Amino acid sequence: MRYVFQNFFTLIKHEKFIFSVMIVCVFISAWTMLFSYGLYQNYTTMLVESDSSVREIPVGIAEGETLSRGELKAYLDELPDALLNDVKLVFCSSWYEYDNAVNSYKEGMLVASRFTVRSGAYRTSSYIADMWINNGMIATGRYFTDEDEINGTRTVMVPKKSMESAFWRKEHKNFIVDDNTALIFGQTFDIIGTHTSAGAVVPFLSIPEDIAVGSFTLVFENIVTRSDYETLVQTASKLARGKMIFPELPLPDEEQLGIYNNVIAISVLIAALTVINFAFLYNFIFEKRRRVIAIMRICGCTAARARAVCIGECCLICIPVFALGILTYIPFMKGVLSGIFAYMERSYTPAVYLVIFAVYAVTLLVIMGILLLRQIGRELSREQQKEAG
Repeated sequence: MRYVFQNFFTLIKHEKFIFSVMIVCVFISAWTMLFSYGLYQNYTTMLVESDSSVREIPVGIAEGETLSRGELKAYLDELPDALLNDVKLVFCSSWYEYDNAVNSYKEGMLVASRFTVRSGAYRTSSYIADMWINNGMIATGRYFTDEDEINGTRTVMVPKKSMESAFWRKEHKNFIVDDNTALIFGQTFDIIGTHTSAGAVVPFLSIPEDIAVGSFTLVFENIVTRSDYETLVQTASKLARGKMIFPELPLPDEEQLGIYNNVIAISVLIAALTVINFAFLYNFIFEKRRRVIAIMRICGCTAARARAVCIGECCLICIPVFALGILTYIPFMKGVLSGIFAYMERSYTPAVYLVIFAVYAVTLLVIMGILLLRQIGRELSREQQKEAG
């Protein structure tokens, strides 16, 4: 141990610049390793938080504006096939107002459509069809076929209670005409079944083009990406400026995540390079001491002991400085970085600091051990050859 401290103080006294560079290398290693870990955890947490519920985008209609069924179709037709292929359900609703046949006042009925768009063709949403069938929501009759949606056939499913109550049917004669027919938007629709939900359900293309859409919702199979969201908004701005209201959603920003990935990779690379750089700096010091070490070997010092003295000196430099790096990083992270990266602070615990410290220490011991094993053996061989010569 005496030789470890002797070498350490000799280094400080005679190699001030090299010693200072070593200190900087170790300090940078501590900060970059901690920052890389925190940035990665912030990145993954942000994905989890963003991905938790963003598979559905409800779109409203701006106050004072009207979006017609024809305009909505034009909007959907403009969206890329790749985006629409991931939409498992488009739900849109309109309001049908008619005269109460008994009391002579206006009544209203929600008229909804549930469908998908594949390669420009409007089809039945298997997602909602399976749900209705499996949950017993179809009381009588059948659900819509692809042909109903593609051709926009004037077919309708009405609420079960609409057909069961004679009094209701008498009051709403201007909606339910008879057992087989309903009057919707001034057109006759064939009743193909009843359901246990609310409102009338019709194929999307059966609704007249000039009928106003109250709202619509897109339900995605996979998580909505920022680029898909921006495509939806930009297409709406192009075809129906100011009419559609898109909600603010906590979506992952792909460009920002790409930057995160690059910064993480750079930080890890810097940490690795600083450890390697320290090894090369110490190798420079070792070159100046090689004759002393060779003489110690000839005088009986074992290779293991010589290597232990050198590694001890490295640890005497690195361990306290790395610990100081951790202690100075913590307040900086809490005061500055936590304001920039929302999920970073929660990712650090005492165990995390200990593991990062241990990883650095083990990496240092392995790299320096390999380097010194090679160097000490080489220097002994050189000195022995000189003695023989």
